[in-house]
Amino acid sequence: MAVTKHAFSQDGAIDEYVLSNSSGTEVYVTTWGARLTRFIVKDKAGELRDIVPGFESYEQWQESLAVDDP
Repeated sequence: MAVTKHAFSQDGAIDEYVLSNSSGTEVYVTTWGARLTRFIVKDKAGELRDIVPGFESYEQWQESLAVDDP
């Protein structure tokens, strides 16, 4: 198993760790509340698929959580 790390937010304050194995499975977890952002697994046909709905960046997550204040 391999573990890699890269910036998840544009300012670099939040990181994302990727855990991967030799079969192609990958799990992406942030340092922002241990959010699971991606989970790549093989489907029945052997194709790699992301089974976690969500956003590609911290900024997109923040926008989705914004509450309109009338």
